[in-house]
Amino acid sequence: MSARRDLLEVVIPFFREHRLRSSKRGDFEKFAHCVELCATGRHRTVAGVIEIAETVETMNHRKSRQELIGILRGHTPDTLLVG
Repeated sequence: MSARRDLLEVVIPFFREHRLRSSKRGDFEKFAHCVELCATGRHRTVAGVIEIAETVETMNHRKSRQELIGILRGHTPDTLLVG
């Protein structure tokens, strides 16, 4: 099984069935949303990358937009991220 498939078919359904009871629940749902966006290929579009970056920006570690863009730059084609 692939890591993404494991997340989509095992990990995410498990934690949706057995909800977290802490502040981590919100971050988990945001994480699951990002994985689902990637599964549909949305991460290959400018709008998708922006949606993922904006979602991650609101998660617990609260990295700045510039830090997130720096991280994404190493993992996305140059044509997706400008300026």
